[in-house]
Amino acid sequence: PLTSHPSVKAQLEGFDYSEDSVVISGNLITSRGPGTAFPFAFALVERLCGADKRAEVFKPMVFPAGTPF
Repeated sequence: PLTSHPSVKAQLEGFDYSEDSVVISGNLITSRGPGTAFPFAFALVERLCGADKRAEVFKPMVFPAGTPF
């Protein structure tokens, strides 16, 4: 599966398209656009450096309560 900015969704007909903010499929990590930059970055950190590093990077960030990533 993959995702993209909504403006190019029609060009991806025939692919396993997802509306999720970030999609990880093997070595391919895709996101929907600028508004998904943080979840995309956290997915990259976790894939490249592991879950512990993702938690370390996430911890000092100041996100509103209930932020879903």
